[in-house]
Amino acid sequence: SKWGKDVAEAFSRGDAELGVRILRANKKLEFYTSKSESVNGLFYHWQESKEAVKDRLIVAIRNEDVDLLNARARVCLKQQKILTGSESTLKTCDKELCYMQDDRIVFKTTNLALDVSNGDFATLKSVSKNSFKLQLDTGKEIEFNPNDSINIGHGYASTVYKAQGASIKEVHVLHTGFSTMRNSYVSLSRHVKDLRLYTNIKDTPTISSLSRQLKLNPERGSSLDYHTAKE
Repeated sequence: SKWGKDVAEAFSRGDAELGVRILRANKKLEFYTSKSESVNGLFYHWQESKEAVKDRLIVAIRNEDVDLLNARARVCLKQQKILTGSESTLKTCDKELCYMQDDRIVFKTTNLALDVSNGDFATLKSVSKNSFKLQLDTGKEIEFNPNDSINIGHGYASTVYKAQGASIKEVHVLHTGFSTMRNSYVSLSRHVKDLRLYTNIKDTPTISSLSRQLKLNPERGSSLDYHTAKE
């Protein structure tokens, strides 16, 4: 869409005010009374989407938000009978997560043996105790043994860093009071077709405060690659 390209261009120039005005004019900016309500609003639109699950991505800054959003997405998909069947448990680092057929996943580290990179997204085609078969978004099919310490996570929601290389039809961005201009540009330029930004008046009381938060630039002149504290 033209407005979507205009948003991305505005943030690429560091013009957060213009980007916010464009989002607001196209009814793609949503303010809620609290963070929990903004998450509810996000999932209302996410569930109503006509796009395939692999063509929707939720983006957030904080790892803990990403974890909660991924868990919520899986609950929704189970309720919609999009995720069905048995689950297999996979332990990576300090987390133990369940996976099932049709789950979206993201690789959290580069794996040369599998020829996958940190941030590659995929869809699980089958899961069992000793075998995970999946298709990368590039179309390539691979298989690995879940007992081999492959570092993956659920891929419905992503940090800004993991989303850097993605081009997704529909992007939902959760803003909870903190960003930087680099993060704002990345998160608000991943969309191909549609984009929506969700925030709340506790973290972000006004439109002007939203613009200020989105254009924070603590490291002037550094690259777009931004790692969250835990990454």
